[in-house]
Amino acid sequence: MVGRGKTVKSQRGISLVLWMVLLLLLGCEQTKSKQSIPKSIPEGPRVGFRAPGFAVPTLDGQSQSLVDYRGKVIMINFWATWCIPCRVEMPSMENLYEKYRGKGFEILAVSGGESRSVVQPFIENLKLSFPILLDEQFEVHDKYQVSAIPSTFLVDKSGVITHRFFGAMDWNNDQSMELIGKLIKAKE
Repeated sequence: MVGRGKTVKSQRGISLVLWMVLLLLLGCEQTKSKQSIPKSIPEGPRVGFRAPGFAVPTLDGQSQSLVDYRGKVIMINFWATWCIPCRVEMPSMENLYEKYRGKGFEILAVSGGESRSVVQPFIENLKLSFPILLDEQFEVHDKYQVSAIPSTFLVDKSGVITHRFFGAMDWNNDQSMELIGKLIKAKE
């Protein structure tokens, strides 16, 4: 009986080891498959989510898509010509754009509910050089759940929203410049 007990115990030990190895292998396989899913981050207008895609016309009538800017840090700013805080904010946005243009940064200023004939003189008056997008039917505004303007989203190089700001911002200050600089230098 003593010999039989040792055999049962060794079989249980081997069985236990085999189960542990099997669980370990299954656990590793699950980890690998989770890491390989590239679109695991949900899309939505919130920090930590992938920025909702869109395509709308520019002032010159060409269609502009968010995906065209993948790999760059993007500021998406929602505004209108009648919005006084928007008018106040835009010169500082232009300064930020001039500083980081060509360095992996882009501004997409999305005008809501206004036609080219209304927006064009406003842009010329302020001498803005960053892309102006026309969202005449508020489709992009709706995707981003914009209920107040100006509203601004910062999107990292991989397309994830990192910051959301409500109201006019002064983009000329050191904090803003440092924030954009860090996002540009960050790895995808």
